Amino acid sequence: ADSTAGFAAMLAATTGAAVIDRAIADSGATGALVAYLQSDAFAERPPAAILWQFMATDPLSVDTIALRQMIGAANGPCSSDGRLVATGSARLTGSGEVLTAPPSATALPGASLVLTFSGDPLQRFTIEVQYQGGDADAVSIEQAPPLPVSRRIFLALSGDFTQPVERIRLIGLPEEREVAVTAELCRARTGL
Repeated sequence: ADSTAGFAAMLAATTGAAVIDRAIADSGATGALVAYLQSDAFAERPPAAILWQFMATDPLSVDTIALRQMIGAANGPCSSDGRLVATGSARLTGSGEVLTAPPSATALPGASLVLTFSGDPLQRFTIEVQYQGGDADAVSIEQAPPLPVSRRIFLALSGDFTQPVERIRLIGLPEEREVAVTAELCRARTGL
């Protein structure tokens, strides 16, 4: 969305409600919403409601990766009773495994992955989720201007796989420096 459209001002004037405009010019139909849902501002003080404006020029089809990021972010950080698997900090260069799930872990409907980076966040990398039985799901993440780069990445697991998660790898990390990352696999929250 583009804040120059005046939607937030019109909505505030019409409803009398406080409206916070999180639009980012030239971020496409989903960029600003994904950035906001992954932000500290959303995690620390989620709003009572979110209205998502599509510009007439935006395509009506939503990028499935962006949708999976939005669902995962709306699910939020893992609660202590919702955490299926968590890791300590892994230090990686190039590519590597960030999470190995115990055989008892299951891929529940709506489960999500939360990656938290310390140090400089990454702009481009691939998340590969490997399931027991050999299936895999690879998702490319790109955080590029004009969007802010987030230290936390949320991703809802694909509903196409019913097998338990076996391991999660990150691919395409910088070769010239170590990247520190923690990973959590979380149950979906109810009542979203």
